[in-house]
Amino acid sequence: MIRDEVIIREINALWLPVYPYMADHLLAASGVGGGRFLDLGPFAGGLALNILRKCETFVVAVRGAFFFLTPTLLQEVRRVLRPGGFGWVGGGYGPTTPDEVIASIAHRSRMLNEAVGKRRITPEDARVMAGIAGLEECTRVVTEGGLWLEVRA
Repeated sequence: MIRDEVIIREINALWLPVYPYMADHLLAASGVGGGRFLDLGPFAGGLALNILRKCETFVVAVRGAFFFLTPTLLQEVRRVLRPGGFGWVGGGYGPTTPDEVIASIAHRSRMLNEAVGKRRITPEDARVMAGIAGLEECTRVVTEGGLWLEVRA
């Protein structure tokens, strides 16, 4: 990933309309009712702020993970989860973001992501990575709304 602060700030600003939908999905998908929230990755902050607006926080999220995801990072996501915790690692708009919100930012977002070196991985690549990390039993690959790894403790 090329670290360009101007591009990262623009991506974060561009995605502001998406984060409330991602937060709603994350809260529903996790099934976790309370705890702490850790937001990691090149686009950290936007999702965390929306989670904080909705409830006490509880999970590990890494949006934009495919810029730098490795089996070691996946192991760390699992390591920091408390029993019953939920990690959401990956990239995309999430499954509940309306098409009109996506359409309004998709082209510019794609261009900016390519400018900072986004890696493209397949669902099979994600499964292999979870296997290498030894997390196949607690990780589910989800392709609805992007490509996500759901890690459960």
